[in-house]
Amino acid sequence: MMRFIIPVLVTHLSATSGFAQVTADQTPRSITDNISKGCEFRIQIKRSEEYVSVGSNGNVLRWSHWPDGDPNSNTQRWVLHAEDSGYRIVTVSNGEYMGVGTNGNIVRWSRDDTTQIFQFVDPDGDWVSLVEPTKGERVAVGSDGNVLRWGPTAGDEQKFKFVPVEGTCKIPPEPTQRTDAEIAPPPGLTSAQPPAVQKTQSELISTEFLPAALVDDPSYQNLVLQNRDVPFYRLERRRYWELPNDAYTHIRANSTIAKVRSVSTSFEKSRFDEQTSTIAFRAGYSGTIQGKAAVPNVGEVSASHTLSASFEKTDQTRKGSSEKSAGSESDTITVSFPNALQEDTLWVTWRLVDEYTLYRGPESDEVVWSKPVTVPSRVFFDAFPRGDSAVQQALTDENAKAAN
Repeated sequence: MMRFIIPVLVTHLSATSGFAQVTADQTPRSITDNISKGCEFRIQIKRSEEYVSVGSNGNVLRWSHWPDGDPNSNTQRWVLHAEDSGYRIVTVSNGEYMGVGTNGNIVRWSRDDTTQIFQFVDPDGDWVSLVEPTKGERVAVGSDGNVLRWGPTAGDEQKFKFVPVEGTCKIPPEPTQRTDAEIAPPPGLTSAQPPAVQKTQSELISTEFLPAALVDDPSYQNLVLQNRDVPFYRLERRRYWELPNDAYTHIRANSTIAKVRSVSTSFEKSRFDEQTSTIAFRAGYSGTIQGKAAVPNVGEVSASHTLSASFEKTDQTRKGSSEKSAGSESDTITVSFPNALQEDTLWVTWRLVDEYTLYRGPESDEVVWSKPVTVPSRVFFDAFPRGDSAVQQALTDENAKAAN
């Protein structure tokens, strides 16, 4: 997010990036320096909002924030070094490595290959958990303030945020986010024939810039090479209206609408997160509308929409994966046809779609992946002929309900 990118989901992307707003021409380091030295991060603890620090005895513990310029601030600044199977976390204070001590406490120590390579898992918005290398347990903050290894609890004591230190990274332009994500409605029907346009022009809603350390790019099997070649990725979210197949019907006298709309899409694995770990975002959408419309009685069509999303985390060695449910959401929309509808009226249902596209570089057009995700319960209705004011009022009412 996320490795993450990240944000990622969670079932939505954060409106703003968690990275310092430093543009490329302001950075004191070159790209080469960033690769060799790495961006510096503070590691914030969700439970206490304090920071992971190095104590005078070498123990890693929680401590209140040391401001920049304070002699102790380096005890809270860390650098991520990519390895093929994960990341080393290096303290800026003396260049030693975060690792697991013999008693299970997290300590700083000289380099070794058995206790110091960590993996990022289970992103939760801006927060992420760390798996330690000795027993596969989670990094956690104990009641005494020491950082240690512990079995997974899903508690806030095991969730951390990696906050870049301003002025230490070559970070691309500031992320963008539209204040209003609403877009214009689709074009209105001009005849009783299905619309010629099945998809409206997409509009850019937001742009995020994601560090390579947090992106699972299938083109790279080696994290070191990935960090060298593509320091940052760009994630765009675009929104448009789409008319699925069979998303329209002609309402005839004394007829039964057997199936107005049937949509079933399974999105293949898409790895991304918003900020700090590797996740896969998978979403599935299905919808059916069925009902009866008998003239002159008021007919009714019920639409049931289900959007389910889950995260799939993959470890750094690409040897396996496990799945964690992120929840689902269901909505029912009821459309009441007015008596004034003419025989053979065409009724259409547009759906709103957010499409996420990950590009290999801040200004690159090379696509890593692109996936559409239906916005739950957001539809737009239209009819032809619209008939008298009763039909027009029905359309206005139904679209107002769908927008809320």
